[in-house]
Amino acid sequence: MLASHSFINNKSVQVKWWITLYDPDSTAKSYIPSWNKAPGVNSSHVGLYLAIHTLIQSHSRVYHLYSNEFRDTQKGKIS
Repeated sequence: MLASHSFINNKSVQVKWWITLYDPDSTAKSYIPSWNKAPGVNSSHVGLYLAIHTLIQSHSRVYHLYSNEFRDTQKGKIS
Protein backbone atom coordinates (compact mmCIF):
# COMPACT_ATOMS: atom_id res chain seq x y z
CA MET A 1 0.00 0.00 0.00
CA LEU A 2 2.86 2.36 0.72
CA ALA A 3 4.09 2.02 -2.87
CA SER A 4 0.63 2.80 -4.25
CA HIS A 5 0.25 5.78 -1.94
CA SER A 6 3.65 7.20 -2.93
CA PHE A 7 3.06 6.64 -6.63
CA ILE A 8 -0.37 8.28 -6.67
CA ASN A 9 0.88 11.15 -4.54
CA ASN A 10 3.88 11.82 -6.79
CA LYS A 11 2.12 11.45 -10.16
CA SER A 12 -1.13 13.23 -9.33
CA VAL A 13 -0.41 16.26 -11.49
CA GLN A 14 0.23 14.24 -14.66
CA VAL A 15 -2.36 11.46 -14.27
CA LYS A 16 -6.10 12.03 -13.99
CA TRP A 17 -7.33 8.54 -14.92
CA TRP A 18 -5.97 5.60 -12.91
CA ILE A 19 -6.33 1.96 -13.93
CA THR A 20 -5.55 -0.52 -11.16
CA LEU A 21 -5.70 -3.70 -13.27
CA TYR A 22 -4.33 -4.12 -16.77
CA ASP A 23 -5.30 -7.37 -18.50
CA PRO A 24 -6.38 -9.25 -15.36
CA ASP A 25 -7.53 -12.23 -17.43
CA SER A 26 -4.05 -12.97 -18.77
CA THR A 27 -2.47 -12.31 -15.39
CA ALA A 28 -4.76 -14.75 -13.61
CA LYS A 29 -4.59 -17.41 -16.32
CA SER A 30 -0.83 -17.50 -16.04
CA TYR A 31 -1.41 -19.30 -12.73
CA ILE A 32 -3.27 -22.24 -14.25
CA PRO A 33 -1.34 -25.35 -13.20
CA SER A 34 1.71 -25.84 -15.33
CA TRP A 35 5.11 -27.29 -14.59
CA ASN A 36 6.90 -24.74 -16.78
CA LYS A 37 5.62 -21.59 -15.04
CA ALA A 38 5.68 -20.31 -11.48
CA PRO A 39 4.79 -21.66 -8.97
CA GLY A 40 5.62 -24.92 -10.79
CA VAL A 41 3.29 -27.16 -8.83
CA ASN A 42 0.16 -29.06 -9.74
CA SER A 43 -2.30 -26.98 -7.74
CA SER A 44 -5.61 -28.13 -9.27
CA HIS A 45 -6.50 -24.52 -10.06
CA VAL A 46 -5.81 -23.28 -6.55
CA GLY A 47 -3.20 -20.97 -8.06
CA LEU A 48 -5.79 -19.48 -10.43
CA TYR A 49 -8.19 -18.90 -7.53
CA LEU A 50 -5.46 -17.26 -5.44
CA ALA A 51 -4.40 -15.06 -8.36
CA ILE A 52 -7.96 -13.82 -8.95
CA HIS A 53 -8.49 -13.31 -5.22
CA THR A 54 -5.28 -11.28 -4.93
CA LEU A 55 -6.14 -9.15 -7.99
CA ILE A 56 -9.56 -8.30 -6.55
CA GLN A 57 -8.12 -7.44 -3.13
CA SER A 58 -5.38 -5.29 -4.67
CA HIS A 59 -7.86 -3.38 -6.82
CA SER A 60 -10.16 -2.81 -3.85
CA ARG A 61 -7.41 -1.52 -1.59
CA VAL A 62 -5.99 0.92 -4.15
CA TYR A 63 -9.48 2.08 -5.17
CA HIS A 64 -10.39 2.88 -1.57
CA LEU A 65 -7.00 4.48 -0.93
CA TYR A 66 -7.57 6.83 -3.87
CA SER A 67 -11.18 7.54 -2.95
CA ASN A 68 -10.44 8.26 0.70
CA GLU A 69 -7.20 10.23 0.39
CA PHE A 70 -6.83 11.71 -3.09
CA ARG A 71 -10.11 12.03 -5.00
CA ASP A 72 -11.22 15.31 -3.39
CA THR A 73 -7.93 17.11 -3.99
CA GLN A 74 -6.87 15.59 -7.33
CA LYS A 75 -10.28 15.39 -9.01
CA GLY A 76 -9.20 12.26 -10.91
CA LYS A 77 -10.91 8.98 -11.69
CA ILE A 78 -9.99 5.40 -10.93
CA SER A 79 -11.23 2.15 -12.44
